[in-house]
Amino acid sequence: MWYDSINHMAIKDLAGVEKPLTKLIEVVAQAVGVVYTDTVGVNAEVRRREKLAEVEQKIELMGIDTKIEAANRIRQRLLAQEIRRQENIDETVREAATFLPESVSEEKPDPDWTTAFFNHVQDISSEEMRTLWAKILAGEVAQPGSYSRRTLEILKNLSPREARTFQQLESFVFGNYTIFKFGSTTNTLDPFGVHFAEWKVLHEAQLVVPAEDLRITISGGDSPWFTVGKRKLRFRAGGAPSIVIMIKQLTDSGLELSRLIQGVVANEAYLKAIQDHYGKQGIIVEVADL
Repeated sequence: MWYDSINHMAIKDLAGVEKPLTKLIEVVAQAVGVVYTDTVGVNAEVRRREKLAEVEQKIELMGIDTKIEAANRIRQRLLAQEIRRQENIDETVREAATFLPESVSEEKPDPDWTTAFFNHVQDISSEEMRTLWAKILAGEVAQPGSYSRRTLEILKNLSPREARTFQQLESFVFGNYTIFKFGSTTNTLDPFGVHFAEWKVLHEAQLVVPAEDLRITISGGDSPWFTVGKRKLRFRAGGAPSIVIMIKQLTDSGLELSRLIQGVVANEAYLKAIQDHYGKQGIIVEVADL
């Protein structure tokens, strides 16, 4: 494309910029044609002039006399929209730089993935949601393939309320994907503040597998350890030939998004309820610190 040679020269001149940040800058340049040379800072006036030129070109291509009132309104609307979109991209890139790990893979993210990412993120104005997008960008720069395009589509349609509900669920998720249930039909988490309405929201958001009859069967001994936050548990059958555990699971996209949530703390009342429930069946549930 027209900016390839310009970007290549500018990126070569990023002296003193650490490797993770350099890779982020390269990824953004290839996706949107903008090189952030000031440690992912933004020259707002330059961006404004660029967007104004783009808007003028659009109006010219539409064959509208720029002197008429309608054309002026079109100019103002398109300019406001494009400036807002550029600001959303700039803020996401700036924040992503703060989430970069100390080392990153040599592999480059898929160009189609980065194009889809910036097409979505340009319309994300919520600071709360933009932080999630920034973490995803940093994660994909660090290790390409960490987040699927399907997950981007789901996140695009996720509201801040749905994101908060999903974050609330993390205190009950073991091994990044499993939620233990008390029986096959009861809403296990209802006593802990996650009610049917929340489950419905998470199902519709495609973050939780809707099936109710998932189960784990463990034969001939103890289960492996399951972790949540800094706590872990396992099931010990004693003399029973097998252990049957009813579960719900996160979808693949739910699992990918769960990696963005830090500082998860296990719900101790829930751990105790699991011990009590399975204890009545002669199954010992051992709980310990990691």
